[in-house]
Amino acid sequence: MSSSTFCINHNPEAKELKKMAVISGGKALKKIDQHRLPAVSIESKKDVIPFLISVINEIRSGRADVKKANALAYVGSTLLKAYELVEMEERIDKIETLVLERKTYK
Repeated sequence: MSSSTFCINHNPEAKELKKMAVISGGKALKKIDQHRLPAVSIESKKDVIPFLISVINEIRSGRADVKKANALAYVGSTLLKAYELVEMEERIDKIETLVLERKTYK
């Protein structure tokens, strides 16, 4: 809109042009769709470490979208904490069982 003092959003003479631009933008591939990541199988807390390393490498190489990488790192670290909590609960259950068994033998 170099011939106008208005931008495309505010130019009263460019309503049709703006409408076409909005339609065109809606049909375009979204940035998030262009960079789909493959599914990852994480079965244990040991699997989280290589996953986080791959996220770090993707960021450092410039291949990863920073927002997506931040989300992946956050979810990965949350998953790691969840695995650790489950592991700790299992250990506590075993200890409680041992303590109860010792009490019944005395």
